[in-house]
Amino acid sequence: MTAAPGDDLRHWRPEATWKLARIILQSWFAPMMRLRVYGRDRVPVTGSAVLAANHISADDPIVLGMACPRSIRFMAKVELWRVPILRRVMPHTGAFPVVRGASDRGAIQNARAVLRSGNLLGIFVEGTRQTSAEVGAAKTGVAMCAVLEGAMIIPACLYGTDAHRRNPFRRAAVAWGTPIDVSGVGRGARAYRLIATAVEEELRALRDFLIAAEKAGFPRDAAPPTSRTRVEAPT
Repeated sequence: MTAAPGDDLRHWRPEATWKLARIILQSWFAPMMRLRVYGRDRVPVTGSAVLAANHISADDPIVLGMACPRSIRFMAKVELWRVPILRRVMPHTGAFPVVRGASDRGAIQNARAVLRSGNLLGIFVEGTRQTSAEVGAAKTGVAMCAVLEGAMIIPACLYGTDAHRRNPFRRAAVAWGTPIDVSGVGRGARAYRLIATAVEEELRALRDFLIAAEKAGFPRDAAPPTSRTRVEAPT
């Protein structure tokens, strides 16, 4: 059985890294961007799940990590491992590389190992950072991982982080969607596409919610929409 990324580290394992990162980042980074998080209680306190997020900024993994009550083991583009500092740090977060645009079996094995070990797997479902704030087309990798390991999918929409390069004080927000059960969909390209489309729709609904929340001044008590809890098998 493949060990989950980070589990083979003898010192400074992912949970310790995330705990320290939250202490440091939430003391200055979260207040700087006045981060608002909606639906945090939708993230299960235990057990495996796939966190399916949109991607609009290099800050997104950090912001999503601050918005999540648990550690996240991200599937991240292999190019990041070519940056000397990141190459040393990222394994300690439980992150693992994926070659984009290719059938990367090693990445899929690592993703499944994350879920099999009861952890949260973080995937940016569009496959790459978007050039606009719009939600792009979701790839099917998130669906395949969830189906193969019997895990729920939790949509997470990031908003406002795309402006941080120009204005680091721009308010950012994260909205968590309703966990989606895909256990009855089955395997195969058609089923995976159906799930990916459902996730894409959820992310767009969450983005609409965040746009409305921004217009209302980001009220603390706003609640993300409750949507589908299950994707049915294709007929």
